[in-house]
Amino acid sequence: MPEVTVLVVVGLTSLAGYLLGARRFGLSRPELAAAVRATLEAIGMAIVFFVANLGLSALAIVLARTVTGRFVSAYSVDELALAVVSLLQGFCSTGGGVLAAEPDGRTAREVRKGDSQPSGCHTDPGGRHEEPI
Repeated sequence: MPEVTVLVVVGLTSLAGYLLGARRFGLSRPELAAAVRATLEAIGMAIVFFVANLGLSALAIVLARTVTGRFVSAYSVDELALAVVSLLQGFCSTGGGVLAAEPDGRTAREVRKGDSQPSGCHTDPGGRHEEPI
């Protein structure tokens, strides 16, 4: 039964976030979809970092036990702190997702790749973006 409660709470907060983004902030469906994609990408990277951090922690514990000859507890690794740091690593590694979006709608990844401007935008020699008249 607790699993159902968690799903209901997550569903309700997701719906509230969608409605808040669409109605209060005037975001369109494509913008909200881009935000969801960027968030899922950052969470995926956080999972990758968590597994890597946990593996390196286990390796460090085994190495410490081998080198010192003393018992080093595996409980010395704080999984909650490791999860929080991994989440931060995930968000930083993806460029902050839509939080790092340019005013013309390009994400940080598109800027790094050198993707072209969205259609309808032109860049003047000074680097500023102008909408066509």
